[in-house]
Amino acid sequence: MKNQEGPKGAAVRIEMKHHAYNPSSLQVAKGTQVVWHNSDFVPHTVTSDPDGKIFNSGIILPTVDYSYTFDTPGSYPYYCTIHKGMKGTIIVTK
Repeated sequence: MKNQEGPKGAAVRIEMKHHAYNPSSLQVAKGTQVVWHNSDFVPHTVTSDPDGKIFNSGIILPTVDYSYTFDTPGSYPYYCTIHKGMKGTIIVTK
């Protein structure tokens, strides 16, 4: 798991490339904005598991970003609704 705990409010980046989230597992501090960037040539989504109620990007076209700020500690698994094999997890600490 990649740990990117920076100052509160700092943004960290996850790249979507080759049908994968990189890094696929990330630990951040509460208040961190996570930015997913689509570097692939196909659309993807970033959808909280299991139902997308916490966050749901909708379709992210190539070269486009989606961001979400994590304000509550916990574990947040997510996936791409288009490519079900694409999965990731954000772990939010205090």
